[in-house]
Amino acid sequence: EAVMRQPNTILLRQKLTEAQSVEQRGDTVGAAKIYQECCDLVEKIGSGVDAESAQAKNGLANTRLTLARAAHERGASDRAGEVLDTVDASGVRAADALRAHFLIDRGRAAEAFELLKPKAAANALSPRGWRLLIDAALATGDTRAALDALPALARSQSLTPETQAALETRVLAAALSMAPEASRLNDLWNGASRAQRPPGDQRLEHARPAGLPRRDRGVHE
Repeated sequence: EAVMRQPNTILLRQKLTEAQSVEQRGDTVGAAKIYQECCDLVEKIGSGVDAESAQAKNGLANTRLTLARAAHERGASDRAGEVLDTVDASGVRAADALRAHFLIDRGRAAEAFELLKPKAAANALSPRGWRLLIDAALATGDTRAALDALPALARSQSLTPETQAALETRVLAAALSMAPEASRLNDLWNGASRAQRPPGDQRLEHARPAGLPRRDRGVHE
């Protein structure tokens, strides 16, 4: 085994370079096959190739995600799901997000929400996953879950401040519109203003329902 480690390591590095070149040419299927060969070589080599191992696993995950997107776009949803099932731990967050995206595209937001909800509870979502969770939660009427997901998405800094602000406004407006009574509206409004924006920021003001007191009346932030 030790005798084969050095030549296998050399072969691994050569194949990684080949996989990158094939991927850059647009041959995603061919690149995925070579990345799989690289992963197999990593298993044979064992220790001492951590960087190459990460590169091979990330390359395999990324190419399989690309193949899943292509299958979904041509209407082969079952095939897209099969490809996502093969993505290992290095790409599971991206695979979860992509699977949820496919479900939402097919009008199955409730299924997307159920897929992402336990991942959110374990704080195991990518930034894209948090955004999709919010979309799915709003589509299914669970505005509480959408509100709860906003801080995690904000911490990821994956959106521009303007896009984040617009999303917060949309979520809060949806939550306010579904609140059952005036007292609940007031609690939700005041709580959201403290938790989701700095003092003096008026970006959510236009979402205030008619008849609801302004936040600055009797509320000390």
